[in-house]
Amino acid sequence: RGGPAGPAGRAFHDVATRHGHATDVASVEDEVDLDKVRFLPETYGSIVEGYMESAGDMLDSREVGHLALAPLVITYELGLRFLTDYLEGDVYFKVKRPGHNLDRVRAQFKLLVSMEERLEEMEDIVLRFSAAKSLA
Repeated sequence: RGGPAGPAGRAFHDVATRHGHATDVASVEDEVDLDKVRFLPETYGSIVEGYMESAGDMLDSREVGHLALAPLVITYELGLRFLTDYLEGDVYFKVKRPGHNLDRVRAQFKLLVSMEERLEEMEDIVLRFSAAKSLA
């Protein structure tokens, strides 16, 4: 049941890829003002709540336990992908200006730091909505 290709991997990526909506800016990857890039736990809570309502029955406790960490992993991964593309000459991601991918790296890693600072709160959010799901 576990593993990256199984349900756990899908749940991990489903929640993680929606984390971009839990930020202060419309498009984190294009934001150059890093003061505007921050994680919003309230929005993340809405994402987790909706996910648990629609897909929570398919997850075991181990999978649920990884949901708070998922956005951090994906944010780190995306930051590394932007950095790799920048170092290779901007051949994969479409860029709008010189240094665009490097700006994306900075924004992703700023978001990652913001998430790390709120990880305990993210874990509490997952726990709260997974407990509510199990009581329903």
